[in-house]
Amino acid sequence: MTNWVRWAKKQKKLFREPNDKQIEILTGLLKEYPSLVKEDRKHDADGWVIALAVELATSSQQTLAPVKRIVVTEEKIRGDRIKIPYICQKLQIETIEVIDMFRAEGWKF
Repeated sequence: MTNWVRWAKKQKKLFREPNDKQIEILTGLLKEYPSLVKEDRKHDADGWVIALAVELATSSQQTLAPVKRIVVTEEKIRGDRIKIPYICQKLQIETIEVIDMFRAEGWKF
């Protein structure tokens, strides 16, 4: 088990268990974009990240102020390669890079 997997297992509040809606969304994503999941990878979260973003973006909002759903990724759109930004663009979900999230949030190091 890699260090990041051990770390992730300890972060109970950081991760959500997939729900039926996310499984339904992921099933549809994999039908349309089967190469999203790499068979040789034991841990492949890309589809789950997109499914969560779709679920949150399409669910009824429970807050007073509007909430914008944005996926943070270091991947970039390169032609029609099936990566997070490509699929999010097709689904009209915004993506940004980590450094851009830091800037947007006003984080300084």
